[in-house]
Amino acid sequence: MAKDLKPTLYFGALVGKTNQDYNVYSIEKCRKLSRILKLKFFVITITKKDYIDSFSGISKIIDEAIFDLDLPAVYFLFNKINEIQGNNISILSGIGMNELFNSGRRNLGEYLANKVPNEINAHKRIANFFNFNFYAPYLNKDFISYAFTVPFQERRDKASLKNKLVSLSILPSEYIMQPSYHSQIPFDYIDMLTVFISKKCKDIVNCKKNRINNINLALWLKKIYKRYIRASPAKV
Repeated sequence: MAKDLKPTLYFGALVGKTNQDYNVYSIEKCRKLSRILKLKFFVITITKKDYIDSFSGISKIIDEAIFDLDLPAVYFLFNKINEIQGNNISILSGIGMNELFNSGRRNLGEYLANKVPNEINAHKRIANFFNFNFYAPYLNKDFISYAFTVPFQERRDKASLKNKLVSLSILPSEYIMQPSYHSQIPFDYIDMLTVFISKKCKDIVNCKKNRINNINLALWLKKIYKRYIRASPAKV
């Protein structure tokens, strides 16, 4: 006989001035939703030190350097979930929703072909490290096929999509109809990452001259530097 599901809602709060309003807004919404749906709710606070320290953990799990600044936060969040609930649980992620309904056919195709395989693989490998199952429902092939059938302008009309979802979802309508509110890795985290790289690497451009014993971590830092720090910081 199947066991009753006992879903738990987690929110990872990156501590930083640029995220303060987002955190307050999201925690309030999550706490209210957890009461309505009778879910356990935990806020996991992630500091700059937690974020930086997590790079070393990721480099031991993933061989290749992935261009995703969210991953250190994901690693720390999964680690804390493991401490709270143990292992052998399933994680549901909202990855892909914004891209599916904000991108034209060409950009969406590029996203699915180039970024999704690496991004999903990285999340799954981190999840597997903690003996979690990881699922990204919005990147299910059937859901993706449906997204491609919806004309671009209709996909971008979020009000219309939300109205259709109201009658289908178990979520209260106010949660579906609320404005989108996105977060990003705070700029002061990027600044601290720059300092971290400077201390760890003699020459960040030439990985062969690095002072880091772990070559995987060195590759991570080098590529992250070239992609996100030498260039202007980007939203992730």
